[in-house]
Amino acid sequence: MTKIQDKIDNQLKQLPDYIQDYYQHNLVQGFSKQTFYTYFKNYLSFFAWLISEEISSEKYTQYISLECLEKLTKNDAERYISYLNLRNKKVGKTNQTLNQSTIYNIYNSIRSLYHFLTTQSPYYVSEENKIINDKSNARERTINDPYFYRNVWLKVQVKATSETLQSRANHLKSKLFVNDTDEFLNYLANDYELSLSIRAKKWFLKVKNRDLALFALISASGLRISEAINLSMKDINITQMTADVIRKGNKRDTVVIASFARGYLEEYLNDRIKEGANSDSNGFIFTANTNTNPANKSSNQLLVDTAERNLTKYSTAYGKPTTPHKLRHTLATRLYKTTSNLNLVGTQLGHTSTKTTQLYTHIDDREIIDSLDKL
Repeated sequence: MTKIQDKIDNQLKQLPDYIQDYYQHNLVQGFSKQTFYTYFKNYLSFFAWLISEEISSEKYTQYISLECLEKLTKNDAERYISYLNLRNKKVGKTNQTLNQSTIYNIYNSIRSLYHFLTTQSPYYVSEENKIINDKSNARERTINDPYFYRNVWLKVQVKATSETLQSRANHLKSKLFVNDTDEFLNYLANDYELSLSIRAKKWFLKVKNRDLALFALISASGLRISEAINLSMKDINITQMTADVIRKGNKRDTVVIASFARGYLEEYLNDRIKEGANSDSNGFIFTANTNTNPANKSSNQLLVDTAERNLTKYSTAYGKPTTPHKLRHTLATRLYKTTSNLNLVGTQLGHTSTKTTQLYTHIDDREIIDSLDKL
């Protein structure tokens, strides 16, 4: 069992039974483990708020009733959004308010739960087509009725960040490694550890090859962080420099990896093989740094949160704080600058529409500048 699955299982223990139903339903729909982990974290926070505001009389999140969710008022739902706008989160050593994009994602996760509860039936039916368990604990209903009908979140509007592609591109530019990808990887390989304490250096050396391989892979392929850490040993072909991945929507894809990542990947994969990992196995490539028996290490998947936290730390020390997703943006920008081919960039990133890919035409604004200079 993977580490992220352990975390999901622990979350489910703190959530009501109908969340287990939601989980089972959306497993079939192709939700990723990372999506479940993020959504369940949002539900735990939302349910804890319901208790703190005495909207629910329960003491623990696993006992939040369907009746409480059904009777939630529009005013209370909007108060929760206001609460999110004021809430702080820890970023490094500082507290920052949640950005609009994060709030919108939380809002969407709650809407997803309410959509499930108001469209799916909670009943367990026997062979005789009789109701044998009604989890809704509500008024008498027919077999095909949902958990409840009233969806207050349909009345609550939260706007996604409204921004032109040019504005978004301008914000991204300073956080990308378009001209210094190699320099950053070299810094991580050779210079980062020089400024560390003895204790911090000892920890870093344990994860150095893993993190170098991971961030080089994303920089050389444009994979999403979740796609990269879900790779198993058999999914990567160093000879051909390709990786077989599961994209959004549970779609299989084969992604080409730029050659500059080869050395970093080879060194780390050799480490994994020395630990007992089989190059043709289903064991994860990127594993957590634990004291687990090396023979069982392949089952301890690296968490997205850990990878993001490490990259933030490394890139901040380098002088350009960034995230794994911005490494993906970096690859896309470099590829577009080289080819000027939107379809090729979209294929590499796994985009289903070139509308998403158009962002990178605005990051590379040489044509606009050259044209204006000629006026």
